[in-house]
Amino acid sequence: MGIKENIKHIKNKISKLKKEYNIERDISIMAATKTRNVREIQEAVDSGVEYIGENRIQEAMDKFHQLNRDVNKHFIGHLQLNKVKYAVRMFDCIQSVDRKELIDEIIKRLPGDKEYFDIFIEVNISGEKSKHGLSKDEVEKLVKYILKKDKIVLKGLMTMFPYDADKNYLLKKAKEMKNLFDNLKKYNEKKNVNLKHLSMGMSNDYEIAIEEGSNMVRLGSAIFGERSY
Repeated sequence: MGIKENIKHIKNKISKLKKEYNIERDISIMAATKTRNVREIQEAVDSGVEYIGENRIQEAMDKFHQLNRDVNKHFIGHLQLNKVKYAVRMFDCIQSVDRKELIDEIIKRLPGDKEYFDIFIEVNISGEKSKHGLSKDEVEKLVKYILKKDKIVLKGLMTMFPYDADKNYLLKKAKEMKNLFDNLKKYNEKKNVNLKHLSMGMSNDYEIAIEEGSNMVRLGSAIFGERSY
């Protein structure tokens, strides 16, 4: 199937999941565009994808200006401090915030035409050493740090599951993320916390993520097919 057909298939699958589990919330689809070319990304956007997620600043520089339709652009990779000045200009949101220094740099580098900038906190729910993000026990401390700041708004949490984990483990970790997300909503009355998005689930595990509470899935191969490196 092509990109348009893949997206239609994904939307149908999500509709079935919502019926099966009595899910009323909207589920947003993000196209994970790492290594994908402009033609592929444009086709995904034209086929109804609401968000694109890019891992690399240089790829965003090369590709974004060639897109001929506006779309929400999220940075989803590990962000070095020296690349923040580019990220805040090209992206609408950074999903991979995991440290105070990154928050401070986002505020410092925010262009004058932006009153505020949206961020997600990245959570390493599996505790894998190879992954970035905070442990679930560290997240609330960073939320409290954000509460002291201006010009940023915490809009969500993001996580990535182990690629080859079994279903029971994924269900357990997805539940932990949903519980953390729900617990942190107590801060939603504050000025710059508005937790709306639980960005959880990729091409190989998004059905489990949706079952357990995700409302944003980041899909690469499910949309574009397997990468050719």
